[in-house]
Amino acid sequence: MKKDIANISKKNKCIIIATSIILIFAAIFLSQTPRSEDRISILNVSNNYNSGTTLGVSQNKTMSIRLPDEFKKLAFEYAAAKKAASEAAELAKTAMEEAKDTQAALIAKVEKIEDIKSFVKNNDKETVYNAIMGTDDSEKIYLPEVDVTVNVSNIKTKNVQLPVAYLSQLPELPTGCEITSLTTVLNYFEYNVDKCTMADRYLPKCSLGEGSFWDYFLGDPRDPYSFGCYASPIVTAANSYLATQGNQHKAYNFSNSSFSTLLQQIEAGFPVVLWSTMDLSEAYMTMQWDVNGETIQWTAPEHCVVMIGYDLNAKTVTISDPMCGMVIRDLETMAKRYEQMPQSSCCNKAYPKSNRTNY
Repeated sequence: MKKDIANISKKNKCIIIATSIILIFAAIFLSQTPRSEDRISILNVSNNYNSGTTLGVSQNKTMSIRLPDEFKKLAFEYAAAKKAASEAAELAKTAMEEAKDTQAALIAKVEKIEDIKSFVKNNDKETVYNAIMGTDDSEKIYLPEVDVTVNVSNIKTKNVQLPVAYLSQLPELPTGCEITSLTTVLNYFEYNVDKCTMADRYLPKCSLGEGSFWDYFLGDPRDPYSFGCYASPIVTAANSYLATQGNQHKAYNFSNSSFSTLLQQIEAGFPVVLWSTMDLSEAYMTMQWDVNGETIQWTAPEHCVVMIGYDLNAKTVTISDPMCGMVIRDLETMAKRYEQMPQSSCCNKAYPKSNRTNY
């Protein structure tokens, strides 16, 4: 019995000694602080990796362990690569959404143009005219008739017909009589440009209420419900285009010129763009807007044509009407409608440089 007790006591002593040694080494090991450059914080960050927070373990508990420098480098590179990939994916997503918006806008524009073409193609000129101007007389204030005497005593040639090729505004530009008339004149001077290019690239345009028809075309010539403009924007469009062609010609604003002055320009060989009314119908005041403190009012049914000839014996003028074709109009009636327009003598044309000083 005593022997057994001695053996147990000896065994316990060994256990105690061994345990003490282990505790001492553990205390020594735990008392050592790892160098900062050999330490990496490991957190559970729900897989959101970056250089500030790295890979995670054990329910948000932080601990320090010794890791090789190469492992740390790979960990940070992985985090940076994943962040860059995420940013690139976000940029690609944004670009794709913007592309879809742009595509949708282009599709809508094309569909609108096709609708306009279909409307113009499938209806007669009177229907198109009524769609543009409306048929309700309740808001129309008709202008009084004016007496006009056209002095032709200073016009030597009694009959002039310029060889101008006809150009229709339909179907692409249902409200583009002004820019089509200008294009007709430019084509006469052998500039190979089409009406849509002039309308889309060179014509100053603005939305209704944002500007005045003295400075801009109100709306878009491709839209049958747009309004129009007077001489200044057409002169601007002409000279903007001519500048790209070397300025061999220049457009001039003939506002407030007499009708006989316009006939003189035709006698000199220059077709004239002028403002009148559709089919020489009675002019009336319609919608008005306040723009930059100024009240402006639209005169309807505004129309722009090219006067390309006259016959003083028959008292007629020859008109290239972008809505109706080549037509003969009564000279005095044309002069009356011309005088009734707000910018009563607005016209423009292209002159060779050599003739500029003569006008």
